[in-house]
Amino acid sequence: MNYFVVGEPILFIRKICLLFAISLLTPLCNAVATEFDLDGDNKADIVMRDAASGEWSFLSSVTGFSVVERLKRFGLQPTDIPVLADYDGDGLDDIAIRRPSTGEWFISHSSNPEQNGILKLRFGLDINDVPVKGDFDGDGKSDVAIFRKSTGTWFVLNSSGSNFHSNLRDGIQRFRFGIEKGDIPVPADYDGDGITDFAIRRPQNYRWYIVYSSKSKERSLADSTVNTFRFGLEEADIPIPADYDGDGIADIAVRRPQSGMWYIKNSSGSNYNSTQRDGIQRLKFGQLASDIVLAADFDGDGISDPSVVRRSSDTAYFLSTKSKEVVQIPLSINSTSFLASGSNLVINAGLKIAVTQVTNPPNVIVIYTDDQGYADLGVQNQLTDIKTPNIDRLANNGVRFTNGYVTAPQCTPSRAAMVTGQYQERFGVEENVFTPIPKGVKTLGDRFQSLGYKTGLVGKWHLEIDNNSKEWGAINHPEILPFNANKVPLSEKREYFPDKRGYDDTFFGFDLRYWTNFDLKGQSKKAGYRNYNMYRLDAITQAAIGFIDKNWQSPFYLHVAHYGPHVPLSATEEYLSRFPGDMPERRRYALAMISAIDDGVGKIIDKLAKYDILKNTIIYFISDNGAPLDDTMPDKPIQIRGIWDGSRNDPLTGEKGMLTEAGIRVPYIVSWQGHFQSGSVISKPVSALDAAYTALKLAGETDLSELDGVDLFPTLTGNENPVLSSRPLFWKFYNQRAVREGRWKYLQAGIKREYLFDIENDPTEKINLISLYPDVAKSLQHKYWQWSSNMLRRETLKEIEIPFQRRYDDYLPFYQ
Repeated sequence: MNYFVVGEPILFIRKICLLFAISLLTPLCNAVATEFDLDGDNKADIVMRDAASGEWSFLSSVTGFSVVERLKRFGLQPTDIPVLADYDGDGLDDIAIRRPSTGEWFISHSSNPEQNGILKLRFGLDINDVPVKGDFDGDGKSDVAIFRKSTGTWFVLNSSGSNFHSNLRDGIQRFRFGIEKGDIPVPADYDGDGITDFAIRRPQNYRWYIVYSSKSKERSLADSTVNTFRFGLEEADIPIPADYDGDGIADIAVRRPQSGMWYIKNSSGSNYNSTQRDGIQRLKFGQLASDIVLAADFDGDGISDPSVVRRSSDTAYFLSTKSKEVVQIPLSINSTSFLASGSNLVINAGLKIAVTQVTNPPNVIVIYTDDQGYADLGVQNQLTDIKTPNIDRLANNGVRFTNGYVTAPQCTPSRAAMVTGQYQERFGVEENVFTPIPKGVKTLGDRFQSLGYKTGLVGKWHLEIDNNSKEWGAINHPEILPFNANKVPLSEKREYFPDKRGYDDTFFGFDLRYWTNFDLKGQSKKAGYRNYNMYRLDAITQAAIGFIDKNWQSPFYLHVAHYGPHVPLSATEEYLSRFPGDMPERRRYALAMISAIDDGVGKIIDKLAKYDILKNTIIYFISDNGAPLDDTMPDKPIQIRGIWDGSRNDPLTGEKGMLTEAGIRVPYIVSWQGHFQSGSVISKPVSALDAAYTALKLAGETDLSELDGVDLFPTLTGNENPVLSSRPLFWKFYNQRAVREGRWKYLQAGIKREYLFDIENDPTEKINLISLYPDVAKSLQHKYWQWSSNMLRRETLKEIEIPFQRRYDDYLPFYQ
């Protein structure tokens, strides 16, 4: 689960966090801490909101934060953003939310709770507008305000005079300030005049820029003097301004996640120019890098207390400036139960302080292997020679689907669906020859970027222009005959590289030579081809680790596409030595390659655990299609390509390239430690499309209308999900077509080969039931043609190609 510090002057949620190109742990926090004091004891209380139900509750400081008191249901959409502040000037915070999808604000005034008075207004019409909190006109009331990152413009709806209805230039104050990418708005009262000052921190140069309101009262903001301070000399430093010395002036402050050090530039005495130990107060508090920082006056002495929330234990700690002791506050929250209802849990500490614990948008990692057969995981319990302890650990901490499908039995179309969340037939990438993905088709990278995620792809892309792209070549370069991708200018091919298709960080390629814009240590580099003389599967693992090192403090989506056990078979002695004894040599190499992938999975898990983000990361493990067997699994020299890759599909029938179960049913694991039903094994049919849909929904995406999957969250959390048994899944590949709905699967190969299987009772497709249930077959066939009519390419019935005829004659000679 993730925490964000939000409050005076800004509420910060995950969707916005990455938009600002700042870390997951970068909170935008309070200025002078004015208490959110529901119980009247002049100490900060803790307020929570369950976004699934819209229910608010709070922990009172009077009871030592031990009793949960329910307040009300307010803001009934999960994506509503809490923006507590004193909008009516009665000295108490008002419960309020902003709805990003409509730009509406709903404010429940504390001054008339009996009438449940609710103010509704529309302000900030860009869905990515960041709500900020502060009293920008000095009237003792918080103003409705947003910061528009795209233009660096602040919009403030001043409360003075008419409570949001001022007729002075439509009541809106506009100020363009903070126009660099990555600027973090940190408004606060830095000069002690009771008016919130416009301010930003620029992480890349470590500088704070402040426009003091007291210096701009008599002139326009555009002419105001900008004061700048260089403070917080690491880009990842978290800004946490607050009044740490009790003088009524906000102090510039940061916390360094890696060391747990707080650096506070006290304003008392010389307004940031103290000569006493360079005017900087240093303390170490909250020693985990993942501790979430906030500041609030929990002890009632008028001074903000350095505080952290430890997400691994759902506990808050504050360092009392009054007693000089560390106080521990159990939050009395069962985060898993909140999560089970798909909630966002919001914790607000102090009138101007809040922490948002977002339980439903995790980091997302998709590990996509290449030509790995259904049998080749230890946890599948099909074969005794396979060793995958780390992948098995994923399954034991998550959910394993025994009927997990991809959308095609071949690399490119399967990957096209996985990275778009759509049937590849919608945009025409049905076979390898139809690459690349057309411009204008959104990838998961595009979608996660729009939600504020850092996005990355490492390994095999296989959706760029290559020698298979014959149709693209015929349209765009008819002069190149026969088509040769090497004759297409790099500048033109670049438009289809992953870093142009929604992936911020890329390290893609097959072996030795990769297109990268970061190195294996996670350091940014100019995009270009680089050679890495290391084993290809180890290189992809290291690139994945480098991406996590680079982006762990931000919400991220990472696609890890291992080029294995796909031919050419290749393994180092480290992995080969794990599989001694008598066996086909191609099998030994496949086992070694899968073992290398398994080691990589273990290293990724360990890296996530090191940064304490494992419990906030959902991991998918899926193969792109079944293993190619070349009918009889001939053990030919490993240098020979295009035949058996050494992997196995047992007990399923068929192989790569076929729409039989062995071609499209694959290893499929979903793990989110501490959140899903650990060790569950589910037999309901699911698709790789569902992985995309579920991940985006958990990340906060509200428009899923273009996606073809369904939400797996109810299933993953142990609840009923009837849609999995009722919705049909469709396949089309080289004049093969198939539909699965519930227990039934209809399969047609060419014109004359038709089959109907009861997959629940006959998963190996041995009994053709089409003569016994012709109406079932006809119904599924009708649904297929309805689906096909909505796809890009028109389809006509014709015989399948010779290679596939031979395969069907070998595996399924019975048909009618």
